[in-house]
Amino acid sequence: MGDWPARLLHVPTMTSLPWQAGNEYGGQKEPPYAIISYTWGRWRLPSDHDPPHPALQVHGITWKVPPVKDALFSVDEFERALRKVSKQSSCDLVWVDIACINQNNGSPESAREVGRQAKI
Repeated sequence: MGDWPARLLHVPTMTSLPWQAGNEYGGQKEPPYAIISYTWGRWRLPSDHDPPHPALQVHGITWKVPPVKDALFSVDEFERALRKVSKQSSCDLVWVDIACINQNNGSPESAREVGRQAKI
């Protein structure tokens, strides 16, 4: 993988695409991508939070995207920000932790990617 991330989010379809040999994502070889870095962990809510909160809908992943307190930002605002970054950077692909780092507890992929964030 070298410096390439394990996944990139294809913003037009909101699908997390896994890395494939040759640095391909969804058939695109070594594509340009934008990066969004933000702090969400301290506002993260458990998936079974009562009352329920919506979470960003991402296709192609095996984990549930955790909801965040909507006082910080809403799901719609977050998706609009992803689309704006994609449009302004002219990149359909964006690296954003919530869709590109496996969120399953104890995931080896997650531990590896967290350690690689600075390179990405």
